[in-house]
Amino acid sequence: MKKTLILLGIQLSDEDAVKEMEQRCREAAKLYRGGIVQKIVACGGRVGDESVSEADAMKALLLPLGVGEDALFLETASKTTMENLMNAKPSISKETEALIVTSDYHAARVSLIARRIGMPASVHAVKTTLSLRKIKKLALEPLFMLDILLGNEDSGASRPRWTRVIMKMLRQEKE
Repeated sequence: MKKTLILLGIQLSDEDAVKEMEQRCREAAKLYRGGIVQKIVACGGRVGDESVSEADAMKALLLPLGVGEDALFLETASKTTMENLMNAKPSISKETEALIVTSDYHAARVSLIARRIGMPASVHAVKTTLSLRKIKKLALEPLFMLDILLGNEDSGASRPRWTRVIMKMLRQEKE
């Protein structure tokens, strides 16, 4: 069965985030060049004060790594992981399996979201180096997962105050 790789973006808020995006792109290119996947959907819009979309930033990294432009599709509208997967879902046909590439600390939540939206997929976790950023992300992941389980990321849902506080904390992380 053919596989489509869904490459999740990351807000480029600091040098650690840039390195993490590079790691994800190297892994995606390796899977493409190895014939594991035939198509890559790079996901991520412009978040905050980013000058380009996350998908465009990944394209710039993937092309020199040997990914053919005809195999690359850009999803530039999403700003959250839920939106990444919802917007990429139409790219997965009945004859195709989805392989989602993300960071190790993010894999459990991505798997949960894929199941929640009815996307049959496997998750390929890229091992990231330990940093203060990763420690913060590891501490917040259970809260993000709870948010998903409570349905606060579903279409039309109103997110609770504690979710907005967490998101504000993350935005301040880059200062």
